[in-house]
Amino acid sequence: MTEDYSFESEQDVYEIGETIREYDPASERYKNMLHLVAYDVRDARRLRQVAKTCLNYGIRVEYSVFECDLTEDLFQKLWHDLKAAIDPDEDAVGIQNMRQLRTEYTKHGDS
Repeated sequence: MTEDYSFESEQDVYEIGETIREYDPASERYKNMLHLVAYDVRDARRLRQVAKTCLNYGIRVEYSVFECDLTEDLFQKLWHDLKAAIDPDEDAVGIQNMRQLRTEYTKHGDS
């Protein structure tokens, strides 16, 4: 049996090893709201997961700091994904909205 792998456009086709992102932060600079994400993660596996998550939403500016230009919906998804990736008893993640100066923060021992 032969399967039909038809795609609606070439944008649906990805090469092996190519990163697939829902949001490409380099495509438009600061179109929405700029958020600064910083983290301190103690476990190497969780550290890689948090870094990978941040790379899906923004641009690395320092080892554990990212600039993310996000809509409110993308911000909520990022915050959910980061909270799921960390151990709140050991790790800390902070997100600063640079326009409204709203801060979301979790640190060791917070629930």
